[in-house]
Amino acid sequence: MSLEKTPEKEKSKKDLMADAAKERRMFVKRKTCWYMAKKITPDWKDPNTYAWVLNEFGKISPARITGISPKFQRQVNRAIKRARCVGILGYMSNRVTR
Repeated sequence: MSLEKTPEKEKSKKDLMADAAKERRMFVKRKTCWYMAKKITPDWKDPNTYAWVLNEFGKISPARITGISPKFQRQVNRAIKRARCVGILGYMSNRVTR
């Protein structure tokens, strides 16, 4: 009785690990950047370009939730903060003042 692993058993373990990795990837959907898809940039003067990034409490959603690329996430943060300073956007809600 040998304690060495046979190639068949080793192969089956590798197959199982590959199948598990494939299943994990199957459920993950890669988010695409909304701004790259629309070919626009967030502008603080136009709240429609960034208001959807805010949640109901007025917090800026992170890029891992929204799927925005880091470059556009920085631009959105800057636009939201500028709009809050000017008074276009409120601090507590995602509703735009009209």
